[in-house]
Amino acid sequence: MNVLKQHKILIIILVVAIILFVLYGMSDKTPETTLMRSPSSAASSQDEQEILTLLRDVQSITLDGSIFKDPAFASLRDFSREIIVEPAGKENPFDAGAPMKSRESSVTTDVETIESAQDTPPQDQATLPDAL
Repeated sequence: MNVLKQHKILIIILVVAIILFVLYGMSDKTPETTLMRSPSSAASSQDEQEILTLLRDVQSITLDGSIFKDPAFASLRDFSREIIVEPAGKENPFDAGAPMKSRESSVTTDVETIESAQDTPPQDQATLPDAL
């Protein structure tokens, strides 16, 4: 009881804070979404006018195919190179010492590893290091 008398104000503040927190959590206030409200007419009309202006600018563009008949265009050469297909990278890209492997060799290696693991007898508990 002595503790209650000494910390009376602190306890009252905590109780009031808890009550306010519970009342706020139980309130039926749902947040309004912007999708449910219609935008203001001034902002929407300004955006609409901007879009219509851009659309008119795009529609006014005319393409002329005469550039393809120009001798300067015809004298251009293609310097592109054929893309060479290279083998897949390392099985573990973070292993600096691992050799490059293709998909077929990694499958074969995995099968050989599984087969060799089945042939090897399990180690005794006594021979394992006591690192743990």
